[in-house]
Amino acid sequence: MISHVIGTAGHIDHGKTTLVRALTGHDTDRLKEERERKISIDLGFAPLTLPSGMRVAVVDVPGHERFVKNMLAGVGGIDAVLFTVAADEGVMPQTAEHLEILNFLGVETGVVALTKSDLVDEEMLELAADDVTTAFAETTLRDAPVIPCSGETGDGVPLVLAALEKVLRQAPPRRTADWFRLPVDRVFSSRGFGTVVTGTVWSGDVKVGDRLSLLPGGSDVRVRKVEVFHEEVPSAGSGQRTALALHGVSCEEVTRGNLLATPGVLTATHMVDARLRLSRSAKPLTPRKRIRFHHGASEILGRVVLLDTIEIEPGGEGLVQFRLESPVAVAAGDRLIVRSYSPARTIAGGRVIDALPPKRKSRRPSDLAFLGVLEKGDRRNAVKEVLLASRSAGSDVVALAKRLQETPGAMRALLEEMESDGVLRFIGSSAVLVETMTALRAEVGARLERALREDPLNPGLPREDVRKGLSREVDLSLFSELLRMMSSAGEISVQGDLLLHGAGGLPAEAEKAAGAIDALLEEKRFVAPSMEEIAAVSGIEGKSLTKTIDLLVRLGKVVKITPSLVYRKEEIAEMAEMVRQRLARDGFLDIAAFRELTGLSRKYSVPILEYFDREGITRREGDRRLPGRTAASTEERD
Repeated sequence: MISHVIGTAGHIDHGKTTLVRALTGHDTDRLKEERERKISIDLGFAPLTLPSGMRVAVVDVPGHERFVKNMLAGVGGIDAVLFTVAADEGVMPQTAEHLEILNFLGVETGVVALTKSDLVDEEMLELAADDVTTAFAETTLRDAPVIPCSGETGDGVPLVLAALEKVLRQAPPRRTADWFRLPVDRVFSSRGFGTVVTGTVWSGDVKVGDRLSLLPGGSDVRVRKVEVFHEEVPSAGSGQRTALALHGVSCEEVTRGNLLATPGVLTATHMVDARLRLSRSAKPLTPRKRIRFHHGASEILGRVVLLDTIEIEPGGEGLVQFRLESPVAVAAGDRLIVRSYSPARTIAGGRVIDALPPKRKSRRPSDLAFLGVLEKGDRRNAVKEVLLASRSAGSDVVALAKRLQETPGAMRALLEEMESDGVLRFIGSSAVLVETMTALRAEVGARLERALREDPLNPGLPREDVRKGLSREVDLSLFSELLRMMSSAGEISVQGDLLLHGAGGLPAEAEKAAGAIDALLEEKRFVAPSMEEIAAVSGIEGKSLTKTIDLLVRLGKVVKITPSLVYRKEEIAEMAEMVRQRLARDGFLDIAAFRELTGLSRKYSVPILEYFDREGITRREGDRRLPGRTAASTEERD
């Protein structure tokens, strides 16, 4: 009786299917497209008899990155892995991703087949083996034996068989449970038997006549027939590749990712609590990140809520709650894989802690005051208390409805009534109390006013720093609306990514100095004045002069070529037009030509041309300047 499952893994065209055919005598590429393209697209299955007579099932998975989700559907319930690495290529991108998936799934048992050994010499084979050892060193498969072999010639295949039998005998026992569970990885219709599903039995056993629940929908089905690799059997149990003919459901009502289970044990949910470990190669995981949640054969889009941290660093771990767009049926202890939404890449793996949790929030405040309001039956005050107690400035209708045990429709009607009374307003999908907006408005204004008071020449504060520094969590859409309101009222000025108090112009004490600097720059034209000359006419020097010039740059009144070379925008534009016209005429420009055009010495010409390089007007090639991306003349651009 087949009681173990081996899954393949490895990069595309690294010989998985060829090796499986050499081991089993079966071709697992069942689809016409697979045979024509000579790559595996979907799962393939074959029985394998080991030297001792032990019979196991082999699940052959695709290696192409486009079909990783199909790969995941096949490796969720395996006892061991047959990992292929081609000796003529070594470790490749999908090698690394498949290895990381197996590591996240906790697969500790396996054999590494160093395939295509007939295509390389001994030195190349040794290098490939070293490559594998390095790549696998810090994973659950670090102790897996590495066996050189060739699926084409048969060399090493008996050694692979022997190694598979040895590791399977040493494999840890499967998790046991009294109740049956089978994730569906394939569904089709069979004449005479109707709907047939296949999968690996994760726990329990099943026999003809059993009633099962098809999740997440919860449909009640009855088992008409049980097969294990085309052999009809009275029952099947944990670890077996099984096909079940079902009564009570059509083929169209079942999809890959559904789960068959003993009725009443599992309940489908949109939320799952888990401990998650992030890949070292992933970007930091931030709140509300959209992801692809993989469990068994299912792939579901969702978002991640971080429960014990504000961000999970690469290689780090944390407690999370998955908020899924479709329901899923899981059990505590189940392994899961997380892939990024777009592009789809494996970024994390974890273990289910709570399979049916309530909705959780990070850093939930005390509910005592809120419970007091509920006892009075005042729904309006309840909404206010929830919004005031939340760390976030606003909340959407669905969240408030769940928090207050209301239907979304009833909650929206209440919020719209409160909006009509001027108590709150909607910004995007969030409801925000007017008093919260007023408080945030005062907080932003006070911070900008304080920054200006501490330094009158302060060019402004970065908007993101201001947003993150607020006492409440404010999302980008709410913050943008807040800034729009304040800007319209003349309370602040928004200049690029900077926020300034009031109109945001030059402070009074800098106006006179700015006028003097402008007059000097106009008089000097192309021959920029020195910092000493600017200090003399402006009456300011040192750090104050630097800050004044930086403020003039931010306000678009002057252009700083170097820390000591400043021009008005008009002169820079004039010189740029000269350069454009010469480039249009001659196709190139050198320092001598620029000096001829402007009458400037090398001291000024070199930094000005380097500035034009940065701006894309010119592009340096050796001693010449060629037209840059913005080299078209003013007339041509008009």
